[in-house]
Amino acid sequence: MNHPNKTNTDPIPTLSRKNVMFVEKIIDEKNIEIIIEYGSGSSTLYFIKNYKNKKIKFRSVENNKIWFYQNIRSISKIFNPKNNVLNKVYWDKKDYKNFYKTTTQPFTKIIDGKSKINKIKNRLKLGPFYKCEGYSNSKLSFIYTLIRPLLIFVSGFIQNFNKFNNEKSEWKSEIDQLEFTYKLISPSGKDQFAENPNKDDYVEAGIKFLENETKNKKILIMIDGGPRHYIIDRIINKKYKHHFHICLFDAYRPEYESILNKYKGTFFSGDEKLIDGTNLYDTFSGWDKDPQCLAKELWYFDYQP
Repeated sequence: MNHPNKTNTDPIPTLSRKNVMFVEKIIDEKNIEIIIEYGSGSSTLYFIKNYKNKKIKFRSVENNKIWFYQNIRSISKIFNPKNNVLNKVYWDKKDYKNFYKTTTQPFTKIIDGKSKINKIKNRLKLGPFYKCEGYSNSKLSFIYTLIRPLLIFVSGFIQNFNKFNNEKSEWKSEIDQLEFTYKLISPSGKDQFAENPNKDDYVEAGIKFLENETKNKKILIMIDGGPRHYIIDRIINKKYKHHFHICLFDAYRPEYESILNKYKGTFFSGDEKLIDGTNLYDTFSGWDKDPQCLAKELWYFDYQP
């Protein structure tokens, strides 16, 4: 879902046709009143397009600043939303200090891969110079070791400019009958192990939308970003008095297994066809044909208080 589609005017989710139709069936048949989405992309545009004529509160949480503003431009261009309000909130020195000093452990045991906490923090320290980190294991490592402190200093300096600073901003708009709220919790980064120091800010950005809602709301949670299994566990353990339909995409990772088994949801396999009938791998070249990914493309849990 977090991948740009072929055209912004005809958004296609990066999800099998059968599972897109399954999500739509939930929205239609369960009379969903609130959608909370973790990880935005072409699917965000797709569901806005299909449900803008329904009185639905659509809440989306994103951690990539560039992607966040790109999607705002796309939504504004395609749908001509009304009553747009952008509230920009930038990080201060305390935010950076807390990020660096916070220690975290993976939410569940890492089975496939290795810890990314150092990568996450180094990416923030080096900012636009992060790609230079590749020289640490090259023949030029001795040069990189010498200039790395300088790169960190320059990165820290340019973070004083809003363009390069991290944000916890929010955009609100009305698209026909749909009420859309878009939340940015940067910095971006793959966090499938739930190690990011501000992962709770990301999770709470979605959950807090429910604070002022009366009980017994019918809610769809779509999760395709951030620490997926951690989000599920946090939401369910909040014990809200709402009826949740939780859909987790790319549910195949072994790190998720213990949490998904804990709540005994249902896995749904995918196929190689997108909602417009095109082939997944032809549309998104470079993707590996991993049968395990499609075998557990979607996990669904029906939570009733």
